[in-house]
Amino acid sequence: MTTELEARVRLDRLDRKPAEIAVDATAEACARIAARLGLASVEAVSVAATTRICPPGDIYRVQGIVSMAAERTCTVLLEPFVDVTETDFDELLTSNPKSATVVDDMTPLGEDETEIALVTDGEIDVGEIALQYLAMALDPFPVNPEAQAPTDPAADQAADAPVAVVGDGKRRPFADLGRLLAEKQRKR
Repeated sequence: MTTELEARVRLDRLDRKPAEIAVDATAEACARIAARLGLASVEAVSVAATTRICPPGDIYRVQGIVSMAAERTCTVLLEPFVDVTETDFDELLTSNPKSATVVDDMTPLGEDETEIALVTDGEIDVGEIALQYLAMALDPFPVNPEAQAPTDPAADQAADAPVAVVGDGKRRPFADLGRLLAEKQRKR
């Protein structure tokens, strides 16, 4: 299977030492990633990861970080901007079906349990793991850092409204409510 980001580690290579991976996506890979994630365009994706074998010898750990610069549409301004998303990932995998965790939506893992995915083809697709974590890290409502939230003029007026202070020195925001309502009735 070919994924958008080619970064694979053969399990037999891990017997010797941990595998360090550093991958930057090509322009073609960025276009495929944009299509997969439903983005207008992806400018760059990079992955840095370490894959190692863990005792008792049939568990593999993949840890790393993935970052992406992509064109997104700001939900405040409704204009495109370049959004940078970065996330860590940490996965346990095994080639032994007896060590794999069977997880379904009906029986979630407990707090003290860890999911261990099964590797069936003799290699770990670090690129696919990284892209799955990246997809989960995407902000569903991206906001350009330069955007300011729209303001409600009525809320601004309410914030500027006087607050009555009573004889005990405490602020009582509703103390003048009766007077304000009476003034409003007289104006009608």
